[in-house]
Amino acid sequence: MLKEKYQFYIIEDAACSLGTEYKDMKVGTQADISVFSLHPRKFITTGEGRLITTNNEAWAEWMRSYKHFGMGSGDTRSLVRFERIGSNHKLSDVLTAIGLDLYRERKTSSSLQYATSATYKKERSKRYDTPVGSFLYQDVPAGVYPHGVMFAGEGEHRFLIASAEKALCDELYLTSGVRSLGRLEHLLFEDLRLDLPAFNQLDHGALMLLAVHYKTATLATLVKFVRKKINA
Repeated sequence: MLKEKYQFYIIEDAACSLGTEYKDMKVGTQADISVFSLHPRKFITTGEGRLITTNNEAWAEWMRSYKHFGMGSGDTRSLVRFERIGSNHKLSDVLTAIGLDLYRERKTSSSLQYATSATYKKERSKRYDTPVGSFLYQDVPAGVYPHGVMFAGEGEHRFLIASAEKALCDELYLTSGVRSLGRLEHLLFEDLRLDLPAFNQLDHGALMLLAVHYKTATLATLVKFVRKKINA
């Protein structure tokens, strides 16, 4: 490997990869340091926060100390030693409990966690938990329901799936009242964690044609946002 050849360390941005594998190895066990996100949109969440994994005990000890005011690991209330500059960057007990509960749920469930499907004229959302996974059904306007979907798969395994443009519009339909371009940009690239290059590769014409049919403030703002990018 290049790492051994050139003697460098690997710090891995694994924000969206908690629980995944690469070549039969869990992500988080291959790099020297791996960092996972616990943002609300992630597989396991604590509201905010992150996880760091390493197999280097000295580094792990330094990180434990740094997030706890720089205290030594063996310190007690009666004997406190501050060995380095530190911080108070740690999860509360309540958020930790939420994360651990989600971890136990994910660990015992099947590989498919959630599949989201669009419906119309149901006037409500439903969730079905099955041995295969959880299926979420969310209403969208009847006028946009058949648009932006395509066949995938082959033979008897063919199925309908939303295009990336339709999936984004369906997702934004769930968030109401976004009227400023700045707030929409934050929603797209911070809350939903879309990659800007991936967004730029979308069919912007199709995106705008779809968005106007949802008739919500958020999707109207999306149209303005896309037009601004096109004209930039």
